Parts: sequence; C-alpha cells; structure tokens
Amino acid sequence: MANGPTTFEQQLALLESRGLSVSDRTLALHRLAHANYFRLNCYRHPFLSAGSDTFLPGTRFDGLWEIYRFDHLFRILMLDAIERCEVSFRTQWAYVLAHQHGPQCYENSAIHRDPAAHQKTLSKIDAEIRRSTEDFLSPHRRTGAARPPIWMVCEVMSLGQLSAIYDNLAAPADRQAIADAYGFDEKVLRSFLHHLTVVRNVCAHHARLWNRRFAVTFTLPRKKPSSLLPHFHSDTRAVYNTLVVLVGLLDIIEPGQHWARKLITLLRDHSWDITPLMGFPSDWKERTLWRKHLS
Repeated sequence: MANGPTTFEQQLALLESRGLSVSDRTLALHRLAHANYFRLNCYRHPFLSAGSDTFLPGTRFDGLWEIYRFDHLFRILMLDAIERCEVSFRTQWAYVLAHQHGPQCYENSAIHRDPAAHQKTLSKIDAEIRRSTEDFLSPHRRTGAARPPIWMVCEVMSLGQLSAIYDNLAAPADRQAIADAYGFDEKVLRSFLHHLTVVRNVCAHHARLWNRRFAVTFTLPRKKPSSLLPHFHSDTRAVYNTLVVLVGLLDIIEPGQHWARKLITLLRDHSWDITPLMGFPSDWKERTLWRKHLS
C-alpha cells in the first residue's frame, strides 16, 4: 500500500488486484469504512497461495469477513470465560491468604519472595484503589489512608496484578492451597495465569486471536487434574490447550455451565472447519471433555 493515505475504493482495489473476489462492492466498501484495512488484512493468511501475498483462486471478500466476524465473537466468548475464572482466582487468593496470614497480608513483604516486585505490585494496587469508584473503598482513597483488607483489594486488582502477586508468593504451600480449589499443581496454575493474562490482553485490544501463535505458553499438567490430561495437544502455541483448561476450570467453578456448548456451536456455525488452524486435534469431538458438551 502507498505511503500516503488511500481511499476505501483504493483499498478494495488493492485486495482485488491480489485475487480477492468481491460480489457486492457497496457492502465491501461499507465494511472497510468500519473495520480498518490493516485489521481486516490480518485475517488473509489462511487464504493466501503458499509463499505469496496473492489470494487462492475463489477466495471471496465474504469469506475474509466471515473469519473476521468469527474472531470477534470468539474473543467475546473468551472474555466471558476469563472473567468467570478471574473472579474465582481473586476470591481464592483473598480467602486462602486472609485465613493463613491475616487481612493485610498482601502488604507483607515477608510472605513474598521478591521485595522489589512486591512493591511494584503494591504501587499498582494503590493506583487501582484511587481510580476505583466502588463505595466500599471510599474510606481508603485518601492519601495516607490505610489500605483496605485483602477481600476488598481483590475486587479492584487486574488479572495481571493477580498473576504477579500469586507468582511472587514465597511459600509453595500458599500457592498450592489456592491451586487446590481447581485440582491443579501450583506451578501449572502460576504458568497458566501468566499465559491467560496475555490472552486476555489480546481480547481486550481486539487483536486477532483464533489462529494466533502465542509466544507466552503455559506448562501442561503432568499429573493433575487427571481428567484434563488426555485432552491436551502437542501444539502448545495454539489456542486449543487454553480452551481445554478454561473448560476444565469452568466445569469446577460453575458446574453445568454452557460455555463449552456455546464455543462448539460457534465452531459449527462457521462455513468451513477452522479447528485445525486453532490447534484442535482431529479427534477432538470424540474426547470426553468435549463430547459431554456436544448437543
């Protein structure tokens, strides 16, 4: 594309010059006017001829738009699952540590292994408290006021802050007591929280998710939870393994949840099978974790 600004008509012409078929130019121009060319263009790769920027014969603008819309709906679904897990993680972190070390334990550097990292997280928590408009934090917003107890603080922390402060706990026993609520080894949960923070940020910034290759992956469980072990795939950089853990967590957090069924429906409604590009194994529908949610 030229260095200077281009019109929507020029953008569409460029896509056509690369072999993209456009059946309804008015609709295509409308969509380019409301979804930036470079955002939409990120979805072209499955439709390109090998080693080129030319579309495969028969590739339609509608097909490009379909995968773009799928990713939009997929991100919304992922944010739903991540929110439910995040609220649960916050609750367990606050509950376990409050009973083990007291209401203000999150301030205590003695139970955190890296004092500098701990102070950095506390500074971020202070900023969250000042920004928050929650009524229960009103007495704690004044400069110099005492920080709120951990069961209040957990409600304003971000997932990234929770991941950092959990990772920084000095005693593996404290981390394991939290991980026990999900049947996970604490090392796996530490790793997954870090990875999930990255996934959430991708979703929150409306970036492409469905076939992303993640640089920050997570440690796959080796022993527990045993119910999830048969369902992981060797492709650790794709989103599939993340989905396995989310389904497993939601089955614990909200027994009888329909999130997995919604995901399966979203995959089924696509006009072609996109699951291989998401890291799904070929037999995923036959595996227990997914089969029980098939309808």
